[in-house]
Amino acid sequence: MADNIVRKKVGLADTTRQKVSHIVTEERRYTNVEDHLPCPLSIYKRCRLCSTKVNDKRLKIMGQKCEVPLCIVPCFYAFHQRQQH
Repeated sequence: MADNIVRKKVGLADTTRQKVSHIVTEERRYTNVEDHLPCPLSIYKRCRLCSTKVNDKRLKIMGQKCEVPLCIVPCFYAFHQRQQH
């Protein structure tokens, strides 16, 4: 796991279980976005932004710098913007 990625336990609203969430630090997420070119993955992973249990969106692409799997359109751009998506 990259140095700038933080693991955080998040409580789920409907249960008492906790889910581990991998959070990319703002510095890594927003700096030099032009360096975040997409790169291929060897396995399929869920899009961090749009994939849900109901709409399972899997892909073989992640950001080179942020190391986050994201759909090229529209999630990649939306994820790297400081405004709320």
